[in-house]
Amino acid sequence: MSVAIIIISFIVALFVIILLHELGHFITSKRAGVKVEEFGIGLPPRLFGIKRGETIYSVNAIPLGAFVKTPGENDPTVPRSLASKGPWVRLAVYAAGPLANIFLGFILLSAFPMLPASVVAGNGVMVHSIVENSPAEEAGIEPGKIILE
Repeated sequence: MSVAIIIISFIVALFVIILLHELGHFITSKRAGVKVEEFGIGLPPRLFGIKRGETIYSVNAIPLGAFVKTPGENDPTVPRSLASKGPWVRLAVYAAGPLANIFLGFILLSAFPMLPASVVAGNGVMVHSIVENSPAEEAGIEPGKIILE
């Protein structure tokens, strides 16, 4: 596998992890009645956004993360802000991101053993390679041969 494919796969996997993390915060905020001003993929400046209800769903220029923007995160006087909610609601919103990552890990670790794997079955063992000047080479064993006993 080439280095470019590995790097691209890593970036895509990291993007999915970050997106699901922020999605956990977003869904919990919405369900708890916290106003969400913006759900952004990437970091600002904003390239474009779509407003649905009171939330702007945006795609931003720097593809290194995601974010959920709520009004007055530290000001309890702002209506429907996270700070105006009780401690259990705040804890739920803060914990939802890491819990989404734990859930993703559980799903992936449960799913990987279910993936099909090719198994070669037969009589004997096939020789893959031979080390130079080894007893196997002296005995005349060659790569591709099958040893039965």
